[in-house]
Amino acid sequence: MMSTKKSFLIVFVLIFILLIPGMAWAQGGGAIIRIGQDITISEGEVYDAIIGIGNNVNISGTINGAIVIVGGDLEIEGSIGDALVLVGSDAHLKSSFRGDVVAVGSKVILAPGVIVNGDIVSVGSQILKGENALITGDQVEVNANNIISSFHIWGPTFLAIILGLILLASLIFALLTFLAGALFPTGIERSKTYLRNNLGQCFLVGLILFIFFLPLNFILLITLIGIPLIPMLWLIYGVLAIWGISVLANIIGSKILNAFNYQGNSHLLPLFIGILIFYLLALIPILGWLIILIIKIIALGTALLTQLGLRKIDEATD
Repeated sequence: MMSTKKSFLIVFVLIFILLIPGMAWAQGGGAIIRIGQDITISEGEVYDAIIGIGNNVNISGTINGAIVIVGGDLEIEGSIGDALVLVGSDAHLKSSFRGDVVAVGSKVILAPGVIVNGDIVSVGSQILKGENALITGDQVEVNANNIISSFHIWGPTFLAIILGLILLASLIFALLTFLAGALFPTGIERSKTYLRNNLGQCFLVGLILFIFFLPLNFILLITLIGIPLIPMLWLIYGVLAIWGISVLANIIGSKILNAFNYQGNSHLLPLFIGILIFYLLALIPILGWLIILIIKIIALGTALLTQLGLRKIDEATD
């Protein structure tokens, strides 16, 4: 049976669903990243980006890049640059801005006279406009009804939606991978140590897990009583993949930086570079996907054998 600590780690990693890959580790005038802690940007303050998770965010200053809010409340009276991304959040926009808005399961209120000089994409969200509020770009609403009603459109629009969803899923996965490495560096180091000494074992266990994953789902499905376990199985599988790929990305990124004689001690830069390399590899026809498949298999085995980094280093190197 999975221990409470392991269960907590799994849930903790999955909470961080963001949409902009690797906004770095910048401080002072760069990006602000806070979890469960309110963010206040006063008038005259300038930052490149804001990422808030489970907190209240009040902005009266200037954000040159993007704002990402997950599960929190946002109030904006200042200036936004590129984009506003909301996931399960409420936002009250009291000033105009030139960027786009992406809202997933959120509520967006445009105060009277506010102008959004970009597009608004709403996925199961509410967009409420006050008097004379204006959206100069397109307003796209994605919900169950309009997806079903337009399902017969097998043209560029439908293809664009499918590709957009794939891209969104890829970005979410990339962010979860980055955050796993950023938030649990000790666990990642333990998993790296094990992988370096037990590559063959990690590959074998990952291959077994990969091969039998879908048949196991089928067995649970036909037994009926096992159906409620299927979502949990996918949840665990996803967490294992995220953790393992974060470990591999860290290793690959570190090797690349060492090749260029990088002298810094950031544990986030190698992670970011490794993730970027994996995405570039995925763009290679056929061969790229084969490489990514091998990476995924090794990642699954590494995460499972190291118990998401909870296994002690001395145990992992036996």
